[in-house]
Amino acid sequence: MKTKSVVLGEGSVMCPCCGYALRIGATVRLKATRVIGQAALRSEPEEIWNDALARYEMKEEAERHG
Repeated sequence: MKTKSVVLGEGSVMCPCCGYALRIGATVRLKATRVIGQAALRSEPEEIWNDALARYEMKEEAERHG
């Protein structure tokens, strides 16, 4: 699996004592532990809510029937 580095933030500051420009930033390395298929993007909150509600109802139904 590939490892990907993502820069979260980067900036430059001037050191008050020596006058050098210092680069500061945060980088995160990401590595997938398993392959996950691409899911369709859902931008509608109603779709997300309806899916969650359907999963909850299916879980309750399964619990009722043992």
